[in-house]
Amino acid sequence: MKHAFVSGEPALDFVGSLKWRRDDQEELLLEPSDLRDWAVEGGIVSAEFDVDTSQLSDALQLREAVYSAVRAVMAETPIAASDTDLLNRFSAFPPVQPQLVDMQVRFTGDASAVLSTVARNAVSVILDDSVVLKECASERCTRIFADRSRGARRNWCGMDECGNRVKAAAYRRRIRGEEPVTTPEVSPPAFKPSCIMG
Repeated sequence: MKHAFVSGEPALDFVGSLKWRRDDQEELLLEPSDLRDWAVEGGIVSAEFDVDTSQLSDALQLREAVYSAVRAVMAETPIAASDTDLLNRFSAFPPVQPQLVDMQVRFTGDASAVLSTVARNAVSVILDDSVVLKECASERCTRIFADRSRGARRNWCGMDECGNRVKAAAYRRRIRGEEPVTTPEVSPPAFKPSCIMG
């Protein structure tokens, strides 16, 4: 599996398809087929679908609008009107549809439906004041996740890529007798729904 799904919400996982945003960025959606693979691996749809370069371009625009909107919510600042417009434009399309097939649910849809589903999820996350949004506390990682841990004490997007690395580095420092480097606590934002439509 090429993509990681550790953020707790599809829209946040989608944002994570651009890694290391502060330096040496790694783009995971380079080809139209990458968008298809992300949607199938993430369970948004159950079967492959066609994607063209125009739809990939739309996906990247939506991803950055979601990222910008979520960062605004975390900073308790108004969401840019252009980001709100993009979220609303993509949300207006029909989303992925669940179908009952042989007593199992299959999710069907094309690229437009996938982007609509992501946009609708982003709107839901933004408006849900019970969701605590955080950026991974690993120094390099910029993945945003929904912290639903007890007391909202989660620090890393996931243990495999970030948490274990931080703990292993701390262990090596202890073995060498070096001063410990404390991992900064990421305080949960005081979410205010009114910041949405600024």
